[in-house]
Amino acid sequence: MKHMPDMIKIFSIENETQMKEWDQFVLSFPRSTPFHMSYWLKCIQKTYHYNPLLYVSINQTNGHSKHIDGIFPCFHIKSMITGNRLVSIPFSDYGGPLFFEKHKENLLLSELIKNFNGSCKYCEIRSNLENGTSFLPHHNFKLHSLELNSQPELVKRKFNKRTTLYSIRKAENEGVAIKEENSIQGIEIFYNLNAITRKKHGLPPQPFAFMKNIYSHLIAKQHASILLAIHDSRVISAGIFIKFRDTVYYKYNASDPAFLSQKKPNHLLAWHAIQEACQKGFQYFDFGRTAVNNQSLAKYKEMWGAKPIDLPYHFYPAVQGLTSADENKFSYRMFNHLCKNLPDSVLKKVGAVLYKHIG
Repeated sequence: MKHMPDMIKIFSIENETQMKEWDQFVLSFPRSTPFHMSYWLKCIQKTYHYNPLLYVSINQTNGHSKHIDGIFPCFHIKSMITGNRLVSIPFSDYGGPLFFEKHKENLLLSELIKNFNGSCKYCEIRSNLENGTSFLPHHNFKLHSLELNSQPELVKRKFNKRTTLYSIRKAENEGVAIKEENSIQGIEIFYNLNAITRKKHGLPPQPFAFMKNIYSHLIAKQHASILLAIHDSRVISAGIFIKFRDTVYYKYNASDPAFLSQKKPNHLLAWHAIQEACQKGFQYFDFGRTAVNNQSLAKYKEMWGAKPIDLPYHFYPAVQGLTSADENKFSYRMFNHLCKNLPDSVLKKVGAVLYKHIG
């Protein structure tokens, strides 16, 4: 790393003392997310072996006590296929700097540009930035958030009657049951279902190593949970939910398409997660990001009563990269077609190799 202001340090993801300080700051910051926490950053680093750059602003008062007053997590991705770039944070809906003083945030971002200008194609920050930086906004995503209540039935009144409520009742009438399975067997079940789901959408599944790291760093330590939807002793749907502060994040869903229309397992799965979140005192249920051109997915989330919120990403020196890609492009559609026709075993190997170049 080239020169940075004296107040800016880089923490090591392997230093447990530093990571404890890091996490304490994240938990104290109003707009932080689970993707800023060290357990999520470790999932990314241990799976894809990117170089983590965990910038920390240290405030020293009168030469005595020192404390963190800002952080910026990002990863340096080096790829012969997609090029070198900085991303905050790969494989995450949200990222970006967390600073109490905006002038320090702007100073860090300015120095970052100077340090890596020429050695990286671009820098991508997955959060909103205020004016005063050279980063360009790109409005390709919305997030959908459902406000909860301690009484689940009051939340249920927000659901669309013809679709969401109907599908929940249908799943119940069909005998679909929900089970929590926070074990390595649960993550294996999810991975296999996820491979089916991703192939349906013309995409390879994420590497199994990533799922194992999610289990080790989140699920086994009670930061996340796995729910399974079961019919006639067969798992037909599964979801991974991250719990952080006042919000439950619906991070991943996977299902067997052969059962979706008749059994409606995904609706019962989400309703069970929402009920549990209400009962445990969570205030929001985050349905995750949606591309602005994916109207069907946005409509699905809004039928739960979730409100769309603009989710701009910021780029320097120009908007580029896969998160800014148009899914209607010919090359993207050809890739989807290829994935849909590959054997399952081959597609899993493609995912294991390809995702480290995506970030």
